[in-house]
Amino acid sequence: MHKELLVSLSDLLAISIECPTCHSEIRMKMEAELKPAPARTIPPLESCPVCSAKFDSTLRPNIQGFRESIAALRDHSKISLQINAEG
Repeated sequence: MHKELLVSLSDLLAISIECPTCHSEIRMKMEAELKPAPARTIPPLESCPVCSAKFDSTLRPNIQGFRESIAALRDHSKISLQINAEG
């Protein structure tokens, strides 16, 4: 049996990023800003806060682009994501 989950864009609350080295999870709210220190409200996404492993330099701009795209589409209540719920 194939299980799927349908999620409205307006229901997306956070993004989780897993460190490829130590597998720690960084979770940030969708509306949080990617600001330089000290004004930032989320990690700078340069390195893992647990093991200090460096993240790919494209991670930050790609996450920001994803969040901006979702924000631009959020008001369209008929847009949803279909997600494989089997893991």
